[in-house]
Amino acid sequence: MPQKYRYEEFTWPEIREAVAQNRVCVLPVGTVEQHGPHLPLVTDVLTATEMSRMAVERIPDEAILMPSVYYAFNVHHLDFPGTIAVEGDTFINYVTDIG
Repeated sequence: MPQKYRYEEFTWPEIREAVAQNRVCVLPVGTVEQHGPHLPLVTDVLTATEMSRMAVERIPDEAILMPSVYYAFNVHHLDFPGTIAVEGDTFINYVTDIG
C-alpha cells in the first residue's frame, strides 16, 4: 500500500507519528485573481497545488502535502473582476497560524 502524503487523509495518531518522523509539511499557496481572458481565476492555486503534489509524491516518507491556501496578498489585481485579495498582515498571520 502506498504511503499517505495528503494531510487531510491522516488520522490524528498518524499525524503524531509523522511529527515523530520529522516529516516536512508542504503548504501550496496560490491566489484567486485574473490571468487574462483565457485562464481561470484559480490558475495560481492549481499550479501551486500540482507542483507541490508532484514534489511530495516523490518523497512521501519525508513530507506531507497540506491543503492549499486559496487566498493571498494580491491587491494589484483588484481592478479585475473576480480577484479576492487579502491584506498582507492577514495573509502572514493566517499562514503562520497554519504552520
